[in-house]
Amino acid sequence: MPYSDYSYLDPLHIIWRNGTAEDPYIDRAEYLKILNHKVVLAEIPDRFTRVKIAGMIEINYDGTPKKSILPYQFSVNYSTGVIQFHETMESKKINIVYKGKGFIQYPSSRIYHQDELNDVVESLDVIIERAKTSIYDAEKRIKDYEKMRELILETIVDSERTTNDAKDATERAIVATDKALDAYQTTRLVFLPYVNKYDDIAVEYPNPDVGWTVQVYDTGIRYRWDGIDWVPIDLFGGGIPLADETIDGLLSKEDYKRLRIIDEETYSKRALVFVVPSYPLQGVQTIVARFPFDGNIIGIKALCGIKGDSDTEIAIEKSRDMVDWNNIMLTNLFFKAGSFFDDGTASVFDSVVNEGDLFRINVIQQGVGIQNVTLEIIIATTI
Repeated sequence: MPYSDYSYLDPLHIIWRNGTAEDPYIDRAEYLKILNHKVVLAEIPDRFTRVKIAGMIEINYDGTPKKSILPYQFSVNYSTGVIQFHETMESKKINIVYKGKGFIQYPSSRIYHQDELNDVVESLDVIIERAKTSIYDAEKRIKDYEKMRELILETIVDSERTTNDAKDATERAIVATDKALDAYQTTRLVFLPYVNKYDDIAVEYPNPDVGWTVQVYDTGIRYRWDGIDWVPIDLFGGGIPLADETIDGLLSKEDYKRLRIIDEETYSKRALVFVVPSYPLQGVQTIVARFPFDGNIIGIKALCGIKGDSDTEIAIEKSRDMVDWNNIMLTNLFFKAGSFFDDGTASVFDSVVNEGDLFRINVIQQGVGIQNVTLEIIIATTI
């Protein structure tokens, strides 16, 4: 719109000094930040007294710079109060001292924007009013946004609370799982064939898994691999101590006391007893017993501390040299499911016992859950 269309013109505000004794120029000191290599003074500086900046030199006293400005130089336009600096001075703050001649204030209605036809399109006050309206709308939207943000934050807090509850539940489940795995790792037993000596374990089982369990024949000690070392966990067979008058062993101390007072010539029947503590393992047991008299087998009996849920079958083997073993059973010994005692059908085809014969038991079939088996071979001696 042409500028002449305005119904009135806002006045200019001019403050201007004469530089006389009655109306002198005033001293000004300003602390300004350099932007786009320039600063704009609050007043028009006096050309005669010059603009002064500590540590810098003014060049090109008139008009625009006629040569490039060095980092320690500056150029002043005394018509506008604009000072130019070298690009390395960008964003620095400086102290400027000068004498101010005055200034001219233009109303926003007289500052206008022209189009390509040099017509006045709009004045600064129109732009400012439009900006105010935009700012008002923006502030309103910001308030709406803040309300929405509060709702979102509340939702986030609720979500985080739910997430934390789920996380706590997950962590408790993980802890429970770890405890279960730890219990599994520390109690898991995988029984493997025995070895003769402790040093043979590393030879026979060089890459063990956690829980592998091996018994050493010469000591009766059973070892378990815990992931780091072979750890002794119990004693079986040869490791069970002998009984005496104060402690139980292969026999109870009470039986030991009775045996001490037995007149050997009075009795012609003797019993060779095998005790398999805890769960018997299927296969040849590591307990070997030597009988020191001549005689004949006249009976075999067995019982268990905890009955099995399925049948158990046991054979008896004999040897002279610990190398060659022979089954002496015509009918193997049986525990029926749910019974504490054998079924009484066991019989032998080789009943002759020579002094020094060796005996062992072989679990042909292990009943589920059966424990603490005691087997007696009743021998009539020739004494």
